[in-house]
Amino acid sequence: MKKIAPSLFLLFYCQFAKAQTLPKLGNDTLIDVACWNIEWFGDVSNGPTNEALQFSNVLAVMNQTGMDVWAVEEMSSSATFASLTSQLSGFSSTNSTFSQTQKMCLFWKNSMFEFISSQHILTSYNYDFASRPPLMVTLKTIVDTAIFKPDTFYFIVLHMKAQSESDDAGRLQSYTRRKNASGWLKTYLETTLLAKKYFVLGDWNDDLINSIYSSSYPTPFKNFLDAGYLFLTKPLCDAGKKSYAFGSSMIDHIMISDSLRPFYLNNSCNVFDNIGSYILNASSNTSDHYLVYSKFLNNRKPITIKDSSQVGVNDLANIESFKIFPNPSKGKFSLENNSNAVLTISLLDYYGKELLLIDDFKSGELDFSKFAKGYYFLKIKSKNSISYINHKLILCD
Repeated sequence: MKKIAPSLFLLFYCQFAKAQTLPKLGNDTLIDVACWNIEWFGDVSNGPTNEALQFSNVLAVMNQTGMDVWAVEEMSSSATFASLTSQLSGFSSTNSTFSQTQKMCLFWKNSMFEFISSQHILTSYNYDFASRPPLMVTLKTIVDTAIFKPDTFYFIVLHMKAQSESDDAGRLQSYTRRKNASGWLKTYLETTLLAKKYFVLGDWNDDLINSIYSSSYPTPFKNFLDAGYLFLTKPLCDAGKKSYAFGSSMIDHIMISDSLRPFYLNNSCNVFDNIGSYILNASSNTSDHYLVYSKFLNNRKPITIKDSSQVGVNDLANIESFKIFPNPSKGKFSLENNSNAVLTISLLDYYGKELLLIDDFKSGELDFSKFAKGYYFLKIKSKNSISYINHKLILCD
């Protein structure tokens, strides 16, 4: 079947596009991060044959599943990249600058992140990275700086060498190149990004148990596993999950730094392998890879403000003399105030927006059961004071 050229496919978009309804996989109170190899996206000679339908399906997935950050591989057309960016609601993006056709890119929510920089790293090892050196994008969280300290995140998007050769010698060479690239990457993380908050995600093109080259060969990423690095996708491998539709292996992965471990929501990493229940023949008309995603607690560090000319030491002590329990809760919390201070309490959402204000509070029950399940902040200060503290609340099922 003849493919539709990128310059023409938008003309036929309405004709081919079919409204898709997909599940919301993300959570509005968390940071939701995903990676997805979108097979030869925008290439008229490779991959799915109907460019307009592929674009429509991809747009639906990215708009409806509720992710906050997308690492995308095999972006194969600058025009398609630009069109996708313009039609995604509330996202900005950056794309690879190398000449290789299959590029990597990152999309992020404008309301949550500020763009700092984008660059290719480890370019001296271009051969081992299959002429696709990792793309590193640095983002800073957007917060109310009077309440929270912003965080800086480093997103490293990978597309490792594939095992596409037909002969055994070629496949072994590809395995060796992945293994070498893994070594270069580990050295980079342990020098340049030591103690930083980073995500390494994308199409690693190999499993984490045994290699796809041969079950007798260990994973080429054994160096990371032996050193205790946290692959969020390792439990998926252990469970026999797959991210490549026409194989049996989990080859798309998310790995995080030690500094992000406390903020990972346990067991939240998953693979959207039932996309075919929502998009007919998705593995043929959208991508031969499934998207992989994970969830993180918001990493905001509360700031305590104190103006010594207006607030005395005893006032600040009064503010801190309270307990909140149970936490997590299904919605009702008890606040025990062990001082004589009269409190003003504000419930803040993930973005620091005030949802509820309670004046003249001393002790008793706080009922937030009308709010959605998730993570919130309670801003507490003594009445007529400018000092305050923030306390994280968890509303659970």
